[in-house]
Amino acid sequence: MRKAALTEAQIRKHLADNLSYLRQAKTPKLSQKAVARILNLPPKTIMNYENANSSPMAYAVLRLAVYYGCTMEELLTKNSKKRKEEYHVNHSQRNLKKLIRAKEDSIADEELFLSAAYQKYQTSLARAVTGRYRYGLQVLLDWDISEQAGVAYTDNYKVHLNAANPITQSFPTRFLRSQSLTGLTGHEVGHLLYSDFTAHAVHLRSLENGSFYPKEPELSLPAYQTALEEIKEVLEEKDKAGCLTLARCAATFQNILEDIHIEDRMCEEFHGTFRQGIELNNLRMSEQIPSIQEQIDKEYQPFSIIANLILSYCRTGNINNPTGYQGDYLDTISDCTDLLDTAMESEKGTDRMLVSNALLALTWNYIQPLIEKTREELENAWRGFRCRCSGRSSRG
Repeated sequence: MRKAALTEAQIRKHLADNLSYLRQAKTPKLSQKAVARILNLPPKTIMNYENANSSPMAYAVLRLAVYYGCTMEELLTKNSKKRKEEYHVNHSQRNLKKLIRAKEDSIADEELFLSAAYQKYQTSLARAVTGRYRYGLQVLLDWDISEQAGVAYTDNYKVHLNAANPITQSFPTRFLRSQSLTGLTGHEVGHLLYSDFTAHAVHLRSLENGSFYPKEPELSLPAYQTALEEIKEVLEEKDKAGCLTLARCAATFQNILEDIHIEDRMCEEFHGTFRQGIELNNLRMSEQIPSIQEQIDKEYQPFSIIANLILSYCRTGNINNPTGYQGDYLDTISDCTDLLDTAMESEKGTDRMLVSNALLALTWNYIQPLIEKTREELENAWRGFRCRCSGRSSRG
């Protein structure tokens, strides 16, 4: 199907954005007056074009295209900044392929992935799509094979990758393992570009303190109204163990929904190496989610099972159920699917928070046993604190 022709306003906008970007991308940066002088054009022409105040004249656009090294069509209809970012990413990827092939047999993964050159490569990818050259964004890699080791995270200034993570190390070739790491970089960069960390923190802190944020969920399924009333009672009483458990469970739902959303955005915006890496990791992670029956047989916690089913549905649109299991878990996930679809389709972070709140009611039967475990955890921590205090007093 043919794309609709651009309107005059859209052409003006493309030209304005491209001229402003290309002029400022010059080294050293040029003023509008300097470009006008170089091209022998009236200064107001450049100013009006960059402000999208006037329609472009063919002779002026031709001079500008020749000067900036692009075609007239690219200047009037393409996004120059995005094209340059994609070129930078793909060019870096080609150089990396050469490096990996040259070093395939001579050094181990740990040495290559923790090298300054490789970390610089991942950093360049992250900076190319975030524009954070001035803010010191870095991608840092380490090698941690312990069972407690994480996979990747960002603190909003640096992206941390564990090159020894089991997802990456499950791939058979070094190039695929490198693509996996690039996918993890893309995932964390997606959080930097599209996630609202402050709002997420407010959401969870509100639950810990006994209230819903941004608001109480509205449930279309009457069967879960009793569960919602019981949750509201826990929040109103400010039961510490109950509130903390609800916040933890909401964080699990929020992380799943936000991860899927930002990965979809990254794959839509950046079709090259980031998309390849993200999709590669998603495929492997989906393969590793056990079936419902397998999780039951291995005595997974009920909440862990339902969270895995939500993750599986969000990643693949399906549930891994080769044995044809029929029961409460499947009934619950069926009730959740409309909410999950809403969360994944929405551009608003607050919608995903609202869905996370609603999921607390739909999975309340699986959350309740965790509250008592949290209560025991808090009591043990309090007893330990009192013992340490009394020990210090006796020594004093």
